[in-house]
Amino acid sequence: MRKYATVLAVYRNQYKLFYRNKIFFCQIAGRFFSKEKRSPVVVGDVVEIDENNLIVSVKARKNLLGRKSKHNIYHQQVLFANIDLLAIVSSVKQPSFKFQFIDRMLVLARYFNIEPMIVINKIDLANSRFTLPDLYKDLGINVFYICANTGQGIDEFKKGILKKKTAIVGQSGVGKTSIINRIIPELNLKTSEVHKQTGKGKHTTTVAEMFHIKGGGFIVDSQGIKSIGLMYIDNNELAKYFIEFRKFLPYCQFANCSHIHEPNCAIKKAVEQGKIAKSRYRSYVMIYYNK
Repeated sequence: MRKYATVLAVYRNQYKLFYRNKIFFCQIAGRFFSKEKRSPVVVGDVVEIDENNLIVSVKARKNLLGRKSKHNIYHQQVLFANIDLLAIVSSVKQPSFKFQFIDRMLVLARYFNIEPMIVINKIDLANSRFTLPDLYKDLGINVFYICANTGQGIDEFKKGILKKKTAIVGQSGVGKTSIINRIIPELNLKTSEVHKQTGKGKHTTTVAEMFHIKGGGFIVDSQGIKSIGLMYIDNNELAKYFIEFRKFLPYCQFANCSHIHEPNCAIKKAVEQGKIAKSRYRSYVMIYYNK
């Protein structure tokens, strides 16, 4: 009897799967490997298992998150698939809060058709001057304020991801693994320490791995997302992934306007008038030149 299971992790010669609240390991049928198929099975895939405990097919993916292969720029390396939510984690301090990282990940989420949410960790380190502008909430994005160390805000965040497949991404040291440990305490995953002088952390996760959440849903702990570029997004298409730009795009004088140099640019005018946040426009320019 064949069955369908969810891929939790991918190792060199075996796959970690979840089926009916149980975890087991299996291998893949050799016919899946080919030069054309660099990522035959990835974390988040729903796969069919035969009576010999071999993966024999993969259900069509509704989306994926990937990057260009290190070995061949014409091939894409898929990191995980079938993700419902992309939880973009930043921290108040240690490391410091970065608007540009959040905006970069928002573009990534829009490109791969994944719903984004923003998670601000280490809220206990915030002083009275730290405020996150409402611009993200105004864009229809859920924002959660939490402290993984104390548990503040964790219950609300957990409610937001139940029954979903959530990929948690963020720069090293922001507390991704600590958040997962709060949501699934029995995991007791290893966490990184933040360097006191640089305020940066070291990566503790070497492969993407998905964990089942009691009550329903999965959460993916991924390796450093920093290595994922946006080189597959054409500069002519970049502006449409900044959703508040869209209504102004038809009013630029030039159809191929970069929204940086050209005169009579509706985007630049909207920034000057305060209709588009300056921080968002700066992120656009940064991504335009540094994908």
